[in-house]
Amino acid sequence: MSLRYSLLAVAVAAASAQALANTDSSELETIEVVGKRITAERLILTDDDWQKRQAQDLEDLFAEQAALSVGGGLGVAQKIYLNGIEDLLLNVSIDGAVQSGSMFHHIGRLTLEPELLRQVEVQAGPGDATQGAGALGGSIDFVTKDASDLLLPGERFAGLVKAGYSSVNDGQKYNLTLASMLSDNWGLIGSFSDVDSKLMQDGAGNKQPGTAAKQQFGFAKLTGQLTEHQTVRFSFERATDDGLRAQRPNWQVSSWNAVYPLETVRSTSAVNYQFNPDSALVDVKLALFHSDTKLKQNARFGLYQGDIQNQGLDLRNSSRLGTHQLEYGIDYRHEETGLTALEDPTVPQDGEKARVIGVFLQDYWDITPRLRLNAGARFDDYKVDDANQQRLTSDGISPNLGLSWQQTTNWRLYGGYSSALRGRLTTNSFVLDSRSNSEDLQAEEAHHWQLGSEWRQGNWQLNANLFQTDIDDAISEVSRVYQNIGDVETKGYNVQLRYRLQDFSASASVNQARARLNGERMNGYDHGALGTTLGRTWVLRLEYALSNTLLTGWGSRAVEGEHDISTSAGLVQQPGYAVHDVFVRWQPAMLKGLTLNLTVRNLLDKFYRDHATVADFGHLPDFEGLAGLPEAGRDLRLEARWQF
Repeated sequence: MSLRYSLLAVAVAAASAQALANTDSSELETIEVVGKRITAERLILTDDDWQKRQAQDLEDLFAEQAALSVGGGLGVAQKIYLNGIEDLLLNVSIDGAVQSGSMFHHIGRLTLEPELLRQVEVQAGPGDATQGAGALGGSIDFVTKDASDLLLPGERFAGLVKAGYSSVNDGQKYNLTLASMLSDNWGLIGSFSDVDSKLMQDGAGNKQPGTAAKQQFGFAKLTGQLTEHQTVRFSFERATDDGLRAQRPNWQVSSWNAVYPLETVRSTSAVNYQFNPDSALVDVKLALFHSDTKLKQNARFGLYQGDIQNQGLDLRNSSRLGTHQLEYGIDYRHEETGLTALEDPTVPQDGEKARVIGVFLQDYWDITPRLRLNAGARFDDYKVDDANQQRLTSDGISPNLGLSWQQTTNWRLYGGYSSALRGRLTTNSFVLDSRSNSEDLQAEEAHHWQLGSEWRQGNWQLNANLFQTDIDDAISEVSRVYQNIGDVETKGYNVQLRYRLQDFSASASVNQARARLNGERMNGYDHGALGTTLGRTWVLRLEYALSNTLLTGWGSRAVEGEHDISTSAGLVQQPGYAVHDVFVRWQPAMLKGLTLNLTVRNLLDKFYRDHATVADFGHLPDFEGLAGLPEAGRDLRLEARWQF
């Protein structure tokens, strides 16, 4: 029996034994079966999860999650991989504003400020019909803070001032956040962050060219209670990143990958409205959004600017009919991508436009108090007009079916199947003038299976699941033409164990996801926008409150090596590594509102490349110098926060 099945068997056996034990039920914590998304794993992170680590980017945000890897080594170049699947195959949103499309295949598509976030929800694999169109590998939903997240009950005004320093890049960060109740029903929060960092030093003591940056983040959200049953939220966020970058920012600088000025700007606006009267039939939610992202690079081909615009809506209602909870609605997204040669008007400026319209229905049926059925489907219609005046269309139905069984008050089993269809959307903007779509391009379709178990007793909590996601007719570039190149498969397991006793808490998790294309391991060089090979990942975290004002913790992330990975250039290696972090958080009682944080990232100054980063190809003929950026070496972070 393989290790992954052995682990699940052990987890389920342990849960069964404990559930059947003669235990006082008053000591057990009852698991609430949440009505949504029982067919796939759902991970919810809150701001306390990353504030203790002084998170500065996406990699810091997900450092403790074994199923998530972030590669690129540099904020603007970071890409997220969920179970080995790249984020371009995920639905990613901020306050409901979908961040679709791609600017440049050598950078990520999302730079954000963790300080602004209240919560992050991650779902692996296609979920229920409400998840949105085209979520082939899953979804990541970022939720920003409201004024109420800073204000205590009865307060009318509050503020937060933060200053931080990072030794690995001589980085300085400043943040000011203000929140106020404008009236009894309206609250406003505004935040501004400024980050200035020099060259990053890796674990071998080398300063990495092309890693200095200036970043600014601005954010505002107005929340209002229109009536007793109506709430509205208006939010706006603007993020900028400016610096000298390698022409391919996710690779280290070399003789043929020189540094040039690069600037990115993202502006995202969203309106969220909810009408929730005293009725079992009506709970209406409406989300409207617009997002505009620009990338400007002055490189060896001259000054180019890429642009992506997303806008759309999501309208849904929930109705309770007996033992059925129905959620149904319509969503729409319009996407435009363009490329402009700012110094050469002869370069074609034709962009691409795409849209997708979807309707969905999901039923959460409580068959018995312990048995719940999840069933639904969505229909999506895609259309794109590409840069070569070619129109591609596709449509189809994506069904799902799941079952959750609350075997005892402390043990639940769940499993199910879900699917997602994604037609062709726009091409990444920086290759619009040199790429085309195959005339017979077919829609991609994902099929996801999962079986899992959740168990809680006393201070213990155990989660274990097996998963497999197959993406048929995956689309990628071959000889400058986007075409269906075969089937992507990722399968594996995830096990998480947590323990809490008074002032002490511990968590351990392991994740293995084997991502393959047509049976062969994928790699970040050949299979950009699809996925990559990640070693089995182990994460351990311990925390202990020494007093009411002093909290300390230690974390470790270990990734097993992957060797002799076949690429178009030859065999490459992805060595294993283990990195450790420690932190101390002090909230002195005599200075109300003050928090002092000391964090040491990569405590042992390890030199390594995250497996989500392109491997080192330098030993292969004609590929000398090609390697992904290594990760930062030992980083001493100091931070002072004062909330008033």
